[in-house]
Amino acid sequence: MPTNRTTRHSPASRTTNTDVEFGEKQYLSATHLAARLRVSVRTLARWDARRVGPPKIKIGKCVLYDLAKLPAWLESHEIEAVRGGHRDHAKARRTA
Repeated sequence: MPTNRTTRHSPASRTTNTDVEFGEKQYLSATHLAARLRVSVRTLARWDARRVGPPKIKIGKCVLYDLAKLPAWLESHEIEAVRGGHRDHAKARRTA
């Protein structure tokens, strides 16, 4: 018969989904950031190698991402919608 187990969390972990807190700053691990962005940890590593990933802090083998810097990084990768669709591009190529 299964037993009910409760996991005890510190008050900080109950109020936020961060891995580490230093004062007012909150940081996520690569695993948790990848889950939030719906990409793999490997994708984060590839972005880092290409220098297009979110800003990070590395202490030894520990990699942390500042939660406060993520909105600005996401905004910097925003793409404007293409107006007119593909047909306008085809016309532009034919007339050029």
